[in-house]
Amino acid sequence: MNANGGSQKRLREKLSGPAQEMQWPLMLTLSGPPSRSCSVKAQRKLMRAFARLRRTKAFEPSRGGVAALEITPSGKRFHIHIHAVVDAKWLNQDALETAWQRAIGSHGVIHLQRIRLPVAALEYITKAEPLKVWGSHMLTCWGNVRKAWLAANADVRVRRLLRKGAL
Repeated sequence: MNANGGSQKRLREKLSGPAQEMQWPLMLTLSGPPSRSCSVKAQRKLMRAFARLRRTKAFEPSRGGVAALEITPSGKRFHIHIHAVVDAKWLNQDALETAWQRAIGSHGVIHLQRIRLPVAALEYITKAEPLKVWGSHMLTCWGNVRKAWLAANADVRVRRLLRKGAL
């Protein structure tokens, strides 16, 4: 097992309960144009575009989900993309692609596929080995998945607040 394997396993364990709450899981991959840099700035830019996408009408049917950023080298460039497991009965792929291209400000590609096992998809999206190499792991959850995760980890958050002296 690699050095990053333990933390990835813990992350999957924390998210597997909330992921099982999904009624209509979809696997969504969002790509932008190849980048010369895999800097934290480039990564944040893509995650902010994803946040903008989640506020669009095309993404409205989503009840929640989990998304992680992945970077893969491609020649002299980097392919920075997002893998997400989205809880939505239906998403319009054409509208989503248009909204994604508007959010990133350039040509972008999406791939959308219905899945049966959101926990298995979580293993795929949290693998993100290259992120450890470049010093960043960007993951986000929203909606019903975030609510379930917060409820499941309430005791952890209270302990942190107590240690910081906030309670």
